[in-house]
Amino acid sequence: MRVTGRSWLGGLVAFHLLLFSSVVWAVDSPSRRVSKSDASIVEVHASPIVITPSEQTLSYSDFAELLQQSNRDAAFIAQQWRHPSTAANGNGIMARMYEYYNGAFDSSYTYINGSLNYGTSWSSCCFLDLYGSSFPSIDNFNSGTRMIGTFVPPSSFQNGGAFMLADVPDPNNPAGWTVSFFSLASLGWNGMIMADVAAAPYPSQAWNWGVESAIMSRTGPDSLKDVPTLFGRQNNLPFGSYYAQFPYCKTTAVAIDTMNNYAFTVYDYLDTTDNQYKFFFRQDFQYNWTLTTDAAVFEMTSNSEHLRYPDMSVDSGKIIVVAALYDDADTANFDIVCLRGNLWDVDNISLLSVVAGTSDAENFPTITGIAGDTVGCVFVRNHKLFAAWSFDAGTNWLAPFQISTPGDSIVAEYRTTHFNVGIRGKIYAQRYTGNPAMPIVLAEYDLGLPDADADGVIDLVDNCPFGPNPLQEDADGDGLGDVCDPCPLDSLNDADGDGACGNVDNCAGFYNPFQEDLDNDQLGDSCDNCPSVVNIDQSDVDGDGIGDACDICTDTDGDGFGNPGFPANTCAVDNCPYIANPLQEDGDNNGVGDACGACGDADGNGVTTISDVVFLIGYIFSGGLPPVPLSTADVDCNTVVNVSDAVYMIAYIFSGGPAPCAACP
Repeated sequence: MRVTGRSWLGGLVAFHLLLFSSVVWAVDSPSRRVSKSDASIVEVHASPIVITPSEQTLSYSDFAELLQQSNRDAAFIAQQWRHPSTAANGNGIMARMYEYYNGAFDSSYTYINGSLNYGTSWSSCCFLDLYGSSFPSIDNFNSGTRMIGTFVPPSSFQNGGAFMLADVPDPNNPAGWTVSFFSLASLGWNGMIMADVAAAPYPSQAWNWGVESAIMSRTGPDSLKDVPTLFGRQNNLPFGSYYAQFPYCKTTAVAIDTMNNYAFTVYDYLDTTDNQYKFFFRQDFQYNWTLTTDAAVFEMTSNSEHLRYPDMSVDSGKIIVVAALYDDADTANFDIVCLRGNLWDVDNISLLSVVAGTSDAENFPTITGIAGDTVGCVFVRNHKLFAAWSFDAGTNWLAPFQISTPGDSIVAEYRTTHFNVGIRGKIYAQRYTGNPAMPIVLAEYDLGLPDADADGVIDLVDNCPFGPNPLQEDADGDGLGDVCDPCPLDSLNDADGDGACGNVDNCAGFYNPFQEDLDNDQLGDSCDNCPSVVNIDQSDVDGDGIGDACDICTDTDGDGFGNPGFPANTCAVDNCPYIANPLQEDGDNNGVGDACGACGDADGNGVTTISDVVFLIGYIFSGGLPPVPLSTADVDCNTVVNVSDAVYMIAYIFSGGPAPCAACP
């Protein structure tokens, strides 16, 4: 089957984009205290079981039928948007995925929108052609425009036993979007409840889009319930695996450390023996799933304490996880904690710090890495959104502050919000006060980090923090925005410091503030090897620093006699130009120096080898230097030097033909 999912919907859905800034919020300090001794990690000594899904695509005809259904549903006004996810490439291009409910049914469509301006405005396109899909996730492939997404399929499609993969090469060109599915339904897999995706390229593997984590069940003899699964590609073929011993998983997160191409996944699962929610971590080589997998279980020491809803950021060996923690003694009071591991190893993850631990319930955290050791965490508290920041990779956190508008009620549920790194902060599901007809919308807000030029790009990632440039234009790719780059087309920014940018400097790399160019050949006198004679090619055969165009003695062997064929030479012509013979001995007076005058020695190096053939071919076909004297190359004695001499030499060297000049009188 052929599957694509796209359509222009015009004004079907109205989006309310709200920016909140310049608001002073009260802050509070965490009250809960945890230490590393409160939790432990145990290495898992088991390998995942490999599964191979079958790859197919969705049909356009099915999509067209659903488009008609969607247009019919548009008459309902109680529209809802939920579970948003965003991806950005750092240059203004963004995509977002979310669920759309028409208010009449519990099932949803999954939409994708594109933006060219960091989310200031969005296209109204497009929805995927699976009614009832949920929990979308999207990630940027690299610094380009390609985005990779996934979502949880409905149970009516492949029994909910398929990995979904949305490929969006350009968020603003829906004609190129495709959706594929990789089914395990024939193997008894069903009932996917959660999925997440991390996109990252790997050098020399154009097909390697990244990795997807998911939670699925399987019917059959082993009767697996909600186990952790993973999906990617291996040698351009679908590749999956799972751990059977960790059932009853609820949520998952996946991330790729592009410094070493490790893929990390985390799942919260219920250990029925201890009746405790724990984390299961796995670590894989994103570019080769068949290499050794590492795995570990992270748990609170007390069985009465539970870890839920993990989200993860990885970079340069650091694995930072935020999670919700609660105790059986007070199941309504969740706190937000931070875990961290170093050295690309899930076996050394430990409980590091408290992000938020008040008597109020904090829940549903998300995390992102901004720059270096700066990470942010957003969570829900009392139907309001709060943000906290750490500038030392999660060791310490600033007091959380409210970032949602006073009076608005945030939907308190898993994946109610998602980071948009650096730009306009977060996208989230919000309940409008006093408007039950449209209870959930998408909005954006400022995360409270400094933005000195007020261009919507926080200073931490702004390539020109003191010059407004919301689109972050950087023509030469040097990391400095064009509006404050003194040399916007010179990535080295006037490396020689002479005031002339490298793209226009007539002598880049040499200090020449006056750009002198006596011969007007566009090469400054400071770096022109013939400043008074035009010689754009700067040829200098003898390597003496003086260009051939003005060298009065081009002399490759350094014996004081010049090579033939150089008009600027005033010195005597060398009778053996490639072998030094300062006395120019010529015992037989044939014009060829004794040092190199052998018949067949076209290049004059004193021996007859294949290099003479190459020299001769260069002279005959490519305008190369002539043999000196020319008679040394007339090996077949027909009084002219042409291709027959080259053929004669090849036969002599490789086929035992007659020696050069053997037939000469």
